[in-house]
Amino acid sequence: MFLGDTNLVNMMPITPPVFSQSDVYLRVWFSDGVGAYTQLAPDQRLGSVGYAMTAAQLAGPVASANGGPTVFNAGGTEAMRITTTGNVGIGVTNPASKLTVMGQTRLQPPVPIFEGFEGSIFPPAGWTTGGDGSWVRSSAGAYSGSSAATVVASNGNQTIFLDVDFTFPSSGYLRFYWKASGNGFLGLCVDNDACPGPLYYTQNPNWTELVLPVAAGPHSFHWSLYSYGGPAITGGVDHVSFEPQGSLVSEGVAEFQNNVGIGTNNPQQLLHLNVTAGHGEGMEIDSAIAGHSPAIYLNHTGSGGHNYRIASFGDNVNDGSFRIRDDSVGEDLITLNSSRLDVGGRGIFSLYNRGFSRFLNAGLASEDSTRLIDFGINDGSLNRFGGGYNSTYQGGFLRVDGRTDQPLFGFFGRPASTNGEVLAAQERCALRFRRDRSFHWVAAAPLRWMRRAS
Repeated sequence: MFLGDTNLVNMMPITPPVFSQSDVYLRVWFSDGVGAYTQLAPDQRLGSVGYAMTAAQLAGPVASANGGPTVFNAGGTEAMRITTTGNVGIGVTNPASKLTVMGQTRLQPPVPIFEGFEGSIFPPAGWTTGGDGSWVRSSAGAYSGSSAATVVASNGNQTIFLDVDFTFPSSGYLRFYWKASGNGFLGLCVDNDACPGPLYYTQNPNWTELVLPVAAGPHSFHWSLYSYGGPAITGGVDHVSFEPQGSLVSEGVAEFQNNVGIGTNNPQQLLHLNVTAGHGEGMEIDSAIAGHSPAIYLNHTGSGGHNYRIASFGDNVNDGSFRIRDDSVGEDLITLNSSRLDVGGRGIFSLYNRGFSRFLNAGLASEDSTRLIDFGINDGSLNRFGGGYNSTYQGGFLRVDGRTDQPLFGFFGRPASTNGEVLAAQERCALRFRRDRSFHWVAAAPLRWMRRAS
């Protein structure tokens, strides 16, 4: 049965006030098309149906025209809509993506779980204590509130622990205050209840705060008081807060059209990091990919610009190095590891007597076992430039090595702004020193200039 459908012959619309009455009845007249209309009895009361909605009602807080978008109104103004293609818009009437929001959005972290040891039951539910003694609840000298967890070790070589397990639904922070005074220290181990050597510890007799970043998932936090003889040592823990953070996970490409701030609400660059307590020292990039990875790319896209890469280089076999690379020419400009510094891959500076990264080439090197600074070219023996220490070849503070039967050192000169190739016919040398510790004049002519040391 259709009621109020004006598309049907002789059908009149049903006005909205009809359905606003407390009691609504349906009266029906029937005709077989031959005789007159006959009223059917009795009238039928229309009961309320929870999911019933009239077109007029859809013009209120929620409107959805047949075949059109679903619009949510608040205070007489559109607040959100869902298009026929499934896009959601908040503050916009033409969302072009699955979610388009005009204005600021905020992800609030979950409410922190706090333990201040204020309850009369100790240890609190989920906490344990043990070892060579027990932690207790004390009302003396709490950091905040009226109580704190405290422990006293009166004998040497004692270990007394306080432990709790907590599952972080998302990454977050463990934040607490602690102190220790006496002959020993108070330590904390994370995910290691055996705690053979705590990663974090304090010997400060005053309350100090420690903030630790924690990954999502289950974790164990194990405070232990260690004493090693002498006077008694006292430790305390208070104001423990487990603080999961809100998170935004993008499994596709995340695109930002403006500055992005991490730890700041006033970013001055495309990416602006403000490091505060509990956030480490800054930015970390991890990679197990062999080669120049991980890396930061600095590409000048203007005319004549080059593409540079700052990278941690490794092949997953040998010792790695820090490198600055010019990708435009495919060359490492600077290579730095624990034994040498190479500029342009030429071995400009290196430390001798290391078990790796030793090259036979030209350059400048410091020789740690002989306390020499060496300049030279090595084309053979490892006991010469680039090799291990040998007292036979120990010189003085300055040692210069050259190729066999070639001068070790020479004084040369040429006029400024002149080309040595053009002046090759006028080459002269004033004084040369040889490897046999002798020196001689090459020519009797006055000091002139030379193109190269030959």
